[in-house]
Amino acid sequence: MSAEAVRAGRQAGNLPTHVTSYLDRDETQQAVRDAVAKSRLVTLTGFGGMGKSRLSLAVAKEIQGNFPDGVWLVDLAPLEAKSALDDAVLTVLQGQDHSAGSARTQLRSYLADRELLLILDNCEHVLEQVVDLVADLLTGTPLLRILATSRESLNLGGERVVPVPPLSTPEPGQVRSPDDVVHFDSVKLLLDRVTAIHPGFMVHQGNYRAVAELCARLEGSPLTIELAAPRLRSLSIEQVIQRLDDQLHGLSSADRSIPVRQRTLVALVDWSYRLCGPEERLLWERASVFAGGFDLEAAEGVCAGDGLTRENILSVIDQLVSKSILNADTDSAVARFRFLETIRQYGHERLIDSGKMKEVAGHHRDYYLQLSQSVLDTWASEKQVDGISRLREERFNLTRALEWSFSTPGEQNTGLSMVIALRYHWAIGGFLREGRRWINQALRFVTTQSPDRGTALWVGAWIALVQGDRPGALGYLKEADKALEASNDPLLALHVLLMHGTAALFQSDFGDAIESLSTAVAGLRRYHEYGPVLVGEMQLIIALAHSGDRDRARAVADDVLKLSDELGEQWGRCQALWALGFDSWLSGDHAEATSFVQKALVLKPEFNRVGTALDLELLAWIATSRQQYERGLQLYGAAETMWNALGTSIGAFGLHFAVHSDWCKDELRGHLEPGIFDKLLAEGRTWDAARAVSFALSDEAPAQPKGPVLGSLTRRENEVAALIAEGLSTREIADSLVLSKRTVDGHIENIFSKLHFNSRAQLVSWLVKQQYGAKNG
Repeated sequence: MSAEAVRAGRQAGNLPTHVTSYLDRDETQQAVRDAVAKSRLVTLTGFGGMGKSRLSLAVAKEIQGNFPDGVWLVDLAPLEAKSALDDAVLTVLQGQDHSAGSARTQLRSYLADRELLLILDNCEHVLEQVVDLVADLLTGTPLLRILATSRESLNLGGERVVPVPPLSTPEPGQVRSPDDVVHFDSVKLLLDRVTAIHPGFMVHQGNYRAVAELCARLEGSPLTIELAAPRLRSLSIEQVIQRLDDQLHGLSSADRSIPVRQRTLVALVDWSYRLCGPEERLLWERASVFAGGFDLEAAEGVCAGDGLTRENILSVIDQLVSKSILNADTDSAVARFRFLETIRQYGHERLIDSGKMKEVAGHHRDYYLQLSQSVLDTWASEKQVDGISRLREERFNLTRALEWSFSTPGEQNTGLSMVIALRYHWAIGGFLREGRRWINQALRFVTTQSPDRGTALWVGAWIALVQGDRPGALGYLKEADKALEASNDPLLALHVLLMHGTAALFQSDFGDAIESLSTAVAGLRRYHEYGPVLVGEMQLIIALAHSGDRDRARAVADDVLKLSDELGEQWGRCQALWALGFDSWLSGDHAEATSFVQKALVLKPEFNRVGTALDLELLAWIATSRQQYERGLQLYGAAETMWNALGTSIGAFGLHFAVHSDWCKDELRGHLEPGIFDKLLAEGRTWDAARAVSFALSDEAPAQPKGPVLGSLTRRENEVAALIAEGLSTREIADSLVLSKRTVDGHIENIFSKLHFNSRAQLVSWLVKQQYGAKNG
């Protein structure tokens, strides 16, 4: 991120917004701030429940302005001990990575010149991997600082350890009035949480000693206070103290191995569990199998049965939220729920003790297998964007389901089915390295030739091609041919042929690519396999454009756009518009090329970052061909940054693209003074995606009409434009005019095209001016 962006207030990072208030811990926060200022590695240590995570986030928000490239939180709690830590960190920082190299190499490259703070939260269960990663990253990334939270230190050179102490608590025998009690941090937190559910609660002359006694018994642990607060809705303070004493006595008698400091926490969690009804206990136990949280639908799919009905799940979740057992995040369109890790672990231990662990883990895997299959089945439809976004949201649960499948005897074939069902998540959603890792694992476990194994091989080839690993792709395809011989499956044969055609295109063998892709697409259409058809036809357009067969390229593109419109999907439409832009550029029609690519950029789904990089790169080539050298260089720099973030280059999609990219850079260098060249290239490289897209959509090209003409719109388009001006969303416009959302999207695209606008804001501003002119004309 550029210094200009930071000054403008556009702070990078992913710090969450907490629903509950945070109690400032001034001295401890200052100690952490000082440590981060003096050391590149700071570790907050302490027992579970001491508030290490919230403290790290509070400090991060205070100092985020010191880090031009942002503050980034990586929650390690969802990871299993053997999970790929490097991949998890890389996914948070980059979102997508298309390189074939190791995640560690890509991380070092990404962080080499970035000044950011990386928070690694909940390190204790993957401590060995964290130590290895941190030691490596700090060696070659001079501007990186790391803030870790763990129950023990990392024991690395240069590490500053900040123990997180309990909140300050009153001494019950030394308080003489309410004023002696309320200034302690533990009392402040208790009051904040209790008054949220019991607004009339206060510390007064009649209860201040009991409040002091309770906070002292809770030992200043924020988590124990959070768990105790809901009890005061129906019990007096004295009753809560008595119940807590009973729990502590039973615990110390039962298990003296628990450290004294943690006995209060364990006792309170155990008490919370005992106070839950049978259904609440079952949900607590069963939901402990989720990783990274869950939504209502997932809870219903995984946890219902044997004493817990599907219809009651919502009310039980609500009860657990009210008791501070579950946290609810309702900021997004679909509410998600998650446990604090200490509470999840308690439920997980209870689930194991019940003997139901394998059964519930199997339900969890089956639910996410069904979700993966559903996204695959509806990929070429209006559900496409929601489906791929859902898989991204659930990536930790997908990983946990796959880990269980491949570590449980007899479940590996089902694991293979899930891996291949996730093909669009891997290859288009951007999880290439992770997808290839799971493909390889599945192939190691399932060695018998079958259509599913053949599918895994061609999906592996697809992933390798997008990564730019052509030799690896050919290796997969060679094995896929063997699987095909054994299975003699005609649909599998078409998919394998499609990948052979794609491999030929990426090697600039256009004749072979056209022949293979044409045959495969025609066959896949007969099976109504429209997802692969869209993939194949996009490649076919490029191959035809390169071979000079522009008429056929246009015919295929028109077919894709028609099919995309019928299906209601977005990815194929954007790819076809890009391919049309590429064909127009090759043919010298630069105005048309710009129009096509800008349309693709406007429609681009959020998950398709590689598509955005392709758009920016092609627009740079077009601007250069139009002799708009400064604009072209800025776009080229922005595209370079996106490719670097993705861990690949446009050359991964074919040698011919690498040639075009090199031509563009050489042409720009030849027409600009060295100082101007370096300045503009550096400027483009500092842009984030939003800034780059905004610039790419700006209208700086010549040969545009003098201005928008309202009379060029149809009656329906005028109606849609008027509703946009009123601030209605696309869905609201569709409901108002009794149209499908897809139809409204088409009208909006036509309006933008006819009026030469790229955003709703431009349209609204212009309409207001028209109305003002009409009133005052």
